[in-house]
Amino acid sequence: MHVTTPSYNDPEGGGFNWTAAANPRLTGWIPDALVPFGAKAGKGGAPFDVVSNTNQGVWADIYVPKEGVSAGVYAGRIRVTVGDQQVAEIPLELEVLDFALPDENHYRSMVFYSDSNIAARHGLRRGPELWEMIRHYHRMAHRHRIELIGSGSWDELQALQGVLSGEAFTRTAAYQGPGEGVGNTLFSIHTYGVRFPDSEDGYRRESDRWVRWFEQNAPGTEYFLYLTDEPGHDRFDWVKERARWIHQNPGPGGRLPVFLTKWPMEKLVGAIDIWCAPTGYLHEDANEAARERGERVWLYAAYRPRTPGDVTDEYGIAFRLKPWIAHKHGIPRWFTWESTHWYPNHNEKPNDRPKNIFLDPVVFTSGTPYSTGNGDGTLFYPGQDHIFPDQDRGYPGPMSSIRMKMYRRGIQDVEYMWLADQRGQGGEVCALLAELLPATMWEAGEEPSWSNRNADYERARRRLAALIASQ
Repeated sequence: MHVTTPSYNDPEGGGFNWTAAANPRLTGWIPDALVPFGAKAGKGGAPFDVVSNTNQGVWADIYVPKEGVSAGVYAGRIRVTVGDQQVAEIPLELEVLDFALPDENHYRSMVFYSDSNIAARHGLRRGPELWEMIRHYHRMAHRHRIELIGSGSWDELQALQGVLSGEAFTRTAAYQGPGEGVGNTLFSIHTYGVRFPDSEDGYRRESDRWVRWFEQNAPGTEYFLYLTDEPGHDRFDWVKERARWIHQNPGPGGRLPVFLTKWPMEKLVGAIDIWCAPTGYLHEDANEAARERGERVWLYAAYRPRTPGDVTDEYGIAFRLKPWIAHKHGIPRWFTWESTHWYPNHNEKPNDRPKNIFLDPVVFTSGTPYSTGNGDGTLFYPGQDHIFPDQDRGYPGPMSSIRMKMYRRGIQDVEYMWLADQRGQGGEVCALLAELLPATMWEAGEEPSWSNRNADYERARRRLAALIASQ
């Protein structure tokens, strides 16, 4: 993607991605979308052309099963050919260690997708074909240890029960990778705004229905009601009244947790069970006070220098560090607002033009010079494009991104930390976190404190592996 202007480039105040002092100011050609070799020729599929005097990266995922492979170093070669002529041979070594990462994730993500955006790009109507395509998206996310949420409708729950049970992640469902047979742990009811009948009786009736279903069919799922999104003070009374309708329900619906994208604040204490706090607003004392009251506190969005940003004009390490930061501060889940942001959202101007996401790096804007986001909300790319046919890759499913791969690396890193903790090496893990991430979240200064070099975190993973192996 050719990025000409940094995201939210206000030289005085910065933006919601970063302060002015923390702006990484990265522009130029920035890679992100990873087009599979199976895409059609001329659109990234193999074989492909590389223009002279340019570089072309190739990403290969190698999945090592938990069983049937011995520990040790495996050697091979990568052969590069032009036509029929071999022009290079690159040695490759893969070291397999004598332990496996757990199938369960001890850092938990929450990444939204839009079923309507997926339907439009893949040319599908609502029905069985669309739900099967959405299962493809879930399977790709599962391979990256990421958990997706959709609109949270009753239809979605019924169509995607296999995602919660784990049936969608089995060999019979064409899945191979981490977490085979392990279901997602999360379901958001009515994402971005409740759609219950707006009366106390309606809230009681609907909350009873949802809680009964989960308690009978998926008791291990962390489910909640997404009451509304980022309410202003003028909506607080509305929030408190509807939360009271839930909490005072004498039936099973009284156990339905109420979720809000807001940091813990005194005016809403007692109404909210799960605070999803923007990283720029959460403070340590409010976080601890909420936990002491028995409330859950999750993170939302990203804001340098507290955390790396989510945009494409950010250092490649960015998404890898999110699980590290959450693990350091004991925050169990992080919400990424979108992964299929291929259309405008309600506050964009104009809001009726689909985005050519393979050519235009700006996917988020509200129409002001200092209100643009490059790649914000595009962890997935569609393998088909019925809106911009010239960009159609002819690939019937989702395509991943470098940011998604880096997210997986960070989640894997936390699994190394968890294994080391389980083996009595928690002090060493804390020391490593303090060394590589000295000041994040509410500890942060004017500029980011972490290294932008991926090699530093690879060395940290090696140290964690040595801790695990020593036990």
